[in-house]
Amino acid sequence: MKMGYGPVPSKVYDIVKIASGKYNGLPLSEQFIHFVHSHIEAVPPYHLKALEKADLDFLAETEVECLDDAIKVCRSVSFEGLTDLSHDSAWAGASLHGQMPVSEIARAGGADEDTIRYIEEGIENSEYFSL
Repeated sequence: MKMGYGPVPSKVYDIVKIASGKYNGLPLSEQFIHFVHSHIEAVPPYHLKALEKADLDFLAETEVECLDDAIKVCRSVSFEGLTDLSHDSAWAGASLHGQMPVSEIARAGGADEDTIRYIEEGIENSEYFSL
């Protein structure tokens, strides 16, 4: 989703709102709310704290490497710097609080047209089979 300071995965944003106690009106199950509160704590003003160690078995090695690389890059960048980095062409092309197409995010990240087609076909297939 395009938010004022940059893109935010909408489900992650919901989790942040739950952890911060600001989820009134969201169509969420009590089970999910309890799950979030038992795993994540909001630390004002802008931090989240994991209440247990991450189970990295759910992530591929390449995903862990990408996360580690992103942390290394972002750790030393100011909030303003991160905001600037996140305002790319995918962000600019979306409406505020609107969805940012995955293909546009990939394009802004430098994906070639074959990769874009692959992503779009994968999305079409997942939408077809979720009917």
